[in-house]
Amino acid sequence: MYTSRESRRKTKIITSAHENDMNIDTSDKATRRVIAPYVKIIRKTDKAHEKEPEYEKFNFYIQNKPSVLLHDLTSFLSDNVDLVLLLHETADVLKTTTKAGGVTLYMVDSASEEIYQSQRNFQGERHKVNWKIQKGSIVAAYVAYKKEYLMVDDILGDDRFPAGVGYQGDLVKSVLCVPIVTPDGNCYAVIELHRTIIQHPFNKDDLKICIVVTGWVGAAIHQNHLRLTLQRQQELNDYLLDLTKCYFAETVAIEKMITEIVKFAKSTLGAERGTFFIIDEEAEDLAAEVFEEGVGVGETTMHKKNVKVRLAKDRSIAGLVARSGETVNIRDAYNDPKFFTDVEEKTGFITRSILCMPIVSVDNILGVVQVVNKINGVCFTPSDENLFKTFSVYCALALHYTRLHQKMFKTDKINESNLKLLKLQLKPCSHDIESFTQKNTVTIPYNFTEFRWYVSPEEFPDMPQLVLHMITEVVGREEIHFKNMLEF
Repeated sequence: MYTSRESRRKTKIITSAHENDMNIDTSDKATRRVIAPYVKIIRKTDKAHEKEPEYEKFNFYIQNKPSVLLHDLTSFLSDNVDLVLLLHETADVLKTTTKAGGVTLYMVDSASEEIYQSQRNFQGERHKVNWKIQKGSIVAAYVAYKKEYLMVDDILGDDRFPAGVGYQGDLVKSVLCVPIVTPDGNCYAVIELHRTIIQHPFNKDDLKICIVVTGWVGAAIHQNHLRLTLQRQQELNDYLLDLTKCYFAETVAIEKMITEIVKFAKSTLGAERGTFFIIDEEAEDLAAEVFEEGVGVGETTMHKKNVKVRLAKDRSIAGLVARSGETVNIRDAYNDPKFFTDVEEKTGFITRSILCMPIVSVDNILGVVQVVNKINGVCFTPSDENLFKTFSVYCALALHYTRLHQKMFKTDKINESNLKLLKLQLKPCSHDIESFTQKNTVTIPYNFTEFRWYVSPEEFPDMPQLVLHMITEVVGREEIHFKNMLEF
C-alpha cells in the first residue's frame, strides 16, 4: 500500500514538473514558428484522412482542360466590366486549386506607380494600403516592377524582400506571386498566394496553373479594354456625325453647338469639366474666346466669357497647347511643373488631371479643347487621347464651317447695307421731285438735236425736263409711267 501511494505521489510530482517545463513563452515570433508544426500535428493528421474530391476534379480540369474555365472567363468579360470583382474570384479559385493558406490581390496604379491591396468589401480610399513599385520592398511590389512571376520557398530567408509579404504573417513561409500582364505589356494586377510553415512549398504544377490562368486573364482584360474603346469610339463617331448633320441642316448658335460637343466628350471620356477656346484669327497676338460651363448646380451650358484670353503670354495648359500645337496629358496636376496653380487659389477648384488638345486645320490652329479630372480613374489614358483626337477632327470641321457662316453672314450684312445705300443715292430728293412736278415742261433749246449742243450753266436746272423730253421723243408719251419716271 505504501509503495503504491508513494508511486502515485512520485508520478504526480513528475507530472507537475513536466507541466512547469511545458509552460513556454510563445510571445517570440521565432518560438511560435518552431513549435507551430508540433502544436498542429494532430489536426494535420486528422485532415490527412479526409478526401477532397472537389480539389482533384478541379485540378484535373485546370491541368488538362484549361479552356473550360477560361471560356467562361472570356464570356464573363464580354458582358461585365467589373474587373476587380472578377480578379477577386480568380484569386479565390487559384487559392482553392493550389491549396494555398491565403491569397492577396494587389491592383496596380500606373499613374502613381504604386500597388494597393484590393479589399472585396472595402473599396474606399481610406482603406487602401499602398506600396511603391520598386525593388527592396515586398514580394508583390517586386513582381509588379519586374512583371515576372516569383516562387519563394522561404520568404523570411530571402534578402530581396526585407518587408516580406507586407503584413503580419508569422507563419507564412512559401509564397507564389504572379502578375496579370496584358499583351501590350501593362501590369494590371498582382495575385499573391502563400502557404504556412506546416504546408509544403509551392511546386511547378502550382506555378503552371497560376501562369495559365493569369495569362488568359490578362488577355481577356486587354480584349475587354479594346472592346470598350471601340464601343466608345463608335458612340463618339455616331454622335458627332449626327451633330454635324444637324449643324449643316440649319444654322445653330455656336454656344449651343459647343455645349453639345463638350457635353458628350465629357460623358465619353468620363471628365468632370470641359473648356473650349476659339482662336481669334483677326487678333494681332494669340487671343482666344473662352467657353466655360456655368457655376450653377447642374448647369452644363457653355457660356462665352466677355474677356478674351491672351494665350501668347498665358501660363495655363491651354496657352501651352496653343503655342506648341501638341497634346498635353497631365496625370498628376500638382506634381507637374507645367501646371499653374494661381487660378485655383482664387476659384477654389481642385484639378487632379488634365487632357488638353489643339484643334488644327490645314494651316493653323483654330482652337483648344480641354477636359479636367477623370471621374472613374486616376488620369486620362492613351485610349482617351485617341478618342480625343477623333473628337478634335470633328471640332475642327465644325469650327471651320462656323467661321464660314460668320463670314457669309458678315458679307450678307455688308451687301444689304450697300444696297440700301445705293437705293438711297439713286432716289431723287423730295425737293427735286416737287420742283419737277411744278415745272414739267421747259423751252427746248434751238440746237438741242444737234451733236454739238452742250448743257450750259443756265440750262443745268432744266436737265430732268430735258431728259424726259428725250425719252418721250424715243418711246412715246403713252409708254411712260410718269410716277416711276419721277423716282428714276
